[in-house]
Amino acid sequence: MDIESSPNKRMMTTQRYFPTLIAGLWIIFFSTTFSDLWQRWVQWDGALAHGIPVIALFLALLWKTGRWQRQHWFKPALEASLAATALLGTSLLWFLAYAVNIQIIEQLLLLPALIFTYALLYGWKTVFHHRILLLFPIFAIPIWGSVNGLLLNGASLVVGELVRLFEMPALIQGNSIYIPYGHILIADGCSGLRYFVIALTLAYLIGYLNGYREPKLLLTMAIAATLGLITNWIRIFVLIVIGYHTRMESSLMTDHELFGWVLFGAICLPAIYLAPVHRYDNARPLAGKSSGALSLAPTFAAIGAMALGPLFGLFLNWSFGAVAAQDSSAPPSTPQAVMPVAVAAPKGGETQIERLRESVFVRKDVYHRNYLDEKLVPYLPRLFNHEVWLKVTDEVQTIGGHSVSYQILSEKAGNKQVAQLQWFSVGGHLTASRVEAKLLQIPATLRRQNTFSIITLQVRCRSSDCERAQKLLIQQAERELNS
Repeated sequence: MDIESSPNKRMMTTQRYFPTLIAGLWIIFFSTTFSDLWQRWVQWDGALAHGIPVIALFLALLWKTGRWQRQHWFKPALEASLAATALLGTSLLWFLAYAVNIQIIEQLLLLPALIFTYALLYGWKTVFHHRILLLFPIFAIPIWGSVNGLLLNGASLVVGELVRLFEMPALIQGNSIYIPYGHILIADGCSGLRYFVIALTLAYLIGYLNGYREPKLLLTMAIAATLGLITNWIRIFVLIVIGYHTRMESSLMTDHELFGWVLFGAICLPAIYLAPVHRYDNARPLAGKSSGALSLAPTFAAIGAMALGPLFGLFLNWSFGAVAAQDSSAPPSTPQAVMPVAVAAPKGGETQIERLRESVFVRKDVYHRNYLDEKLVPYLPRLFNHEVWLKVTDEVQTIGGHSVSYQILSEKAGNKQVAQLQWFSVGGHLTASRVEAKLLQIPATLRRQNTFSIITLQVRCRSSDCERAQKLLIQQAERELNS
């Protein structure tokens, strides 16, 4: 029996708001991923503090679209087959990411899971009609942190040039600016990521509400992103000027969050007010003939396909429980030597540091995953203190058939240099890439290999080119990799 043919008014109301109900089921089915996102959203000082309003607005705007028509570009059976295959694949990929605890992949698969469910229920033409709204939740997912380093480098470059332009007495080294009265560090939180993402979110929302099509929407977002970055550059430069003229004694030097948002509002609010309005109803029904009303069997099939991955996740938790780490070797000894450059490894590991001949330092940080909901590869931040050290060389080399990261670290406001080789071991597989290390969790988990290691080799440079230090590192790395 078709839902549309029923005289029951409650059934008609359900059909009218069924897209929103599907979104509600989406949140319930993938609640473990949304729970992780919630922990990010409630960090109000982070780059995703707007996550909760984004999801709330998405649901409200989805509710406003009302009843969706079923319309297709091709034969309904062909479109349904493609959508069902894509949905099942997405749901199972989510399960795989959940099994190895790669949260970012779980989070990135949320949107495709919802979109493919709508495509299976309503057809690809209908999904394309609502495409701009359906992509809106992307601003609540923490993919934007991947550009933080790029934004930080850009802020350091622009602010450094402004300092030179205004002929302020300052020494500029990377993201550190030394003025006569102190050290100003353009840290990760000063990259402007928050202003950048929120400016993009506001521009996207304005574009949707004003009915912009893609070209105009992209232009609006480009303008908003530029304004957000300019806001951050001005904020940092003004703080440097204030620090210089107040001898670093102004309260703004330690508490400048409110100042940044006031400046953001002063720059971006006029742009929002002046944004052109295009009268276009995003909730208007599609032109053309509908393919008929939703049927119960296909509807339950679509919901079941979306829920398949989460159901497998529940079964995995129930059947496996605690997962003991396979590596039962004795824990490394307490560190005795001190590395030339301290390694900012994540907490929870067992650390061993050795000083070998020719002053080659070897550090091993070993992590064991004891439970399924623990990460095999922990979050890997910048693995050195960037307030003290500056990375002047960063490249990937191949030693013994394995890729390793070669870096030269230079002391800021000093003359020390340290050469370093570093790589990761995930279940016995070696890589120099953080991204690849995350992906290697999948085969490691399937083989029940639950050990992750960070191996770091360092030698102090005795000359500016670090050539001898590099040779010593390579020789020791070959021994380590062949052992």
